[in-house]
Amino acid sequence: MKLRGDGIIGRLKISRSLLANNSNEHSPVLVKRIRLQSSAIEAVTYDDRMCTLVVKFREGESYRYFNVPEVVYQELLKADSVGAFWNGVKDYYRYERLD
Repeated sequence: MKLRGDGIIGRLKISRSLLANNSNEHSPVLVKRIRLQSSAIEAVTYDDRMCTLVVKFREGESYRYFNVPEVVYQELLKADSVGAFWNGVKDYYRYERLD
């Protein structure tokens, strides 16, 4: 089964099992909103205890993505193109619109 984003995931050497890993049971809680220098994404907020990522887009809408491993969040912050990175991995996660 080929999923959208396989190319980006392959280049980052992030396995599908790591993308689905949500075992942060013993880590300290960290919830911090980070403003990004992206034309598409204004800010992200990651909750490491719940493994959720809130993405606020510049157009105004916000979405909460579930079971996002911290490694994906860290790679998002380091990406040359935050929007392209997120478009390549977002379909792996269940989400809800917040607005």
